[in-house]
Amino acid sequence: MNRSHELNEKAKSYLQFLSADLETRRMGSSGNHAATDFCARVIAAAGYEVSTPGFKCLDWSTKGATCRAGAKNFTVQSSPYSMAAG
Repeated sequence: MNRSHELNEKAKSYLQFLSADLETRRMGSSGNHAATDFCARVIAAAGYEVSTPGFKCLDWSTKGATCRAGAKNFTVQSSPYSMAAG
């Protein structure tokens, strides 16, 4: 296997993990912590000094979302970047 192909496969596996395997990477979530740990390990393995200073952050959760116009219901999803109502 040549070096270029090897690097392409590594990049593909990294993107797979970060964008598909983790359920979410939203700030404060366990997926965000897993992504941070993964990136720190990869960068440290490349010989770089890595630090991941912690900070307090709320994890986001949803109570769902609804959208109705008259008698018609619409399928919607609440965004992790929207303020919770109520």
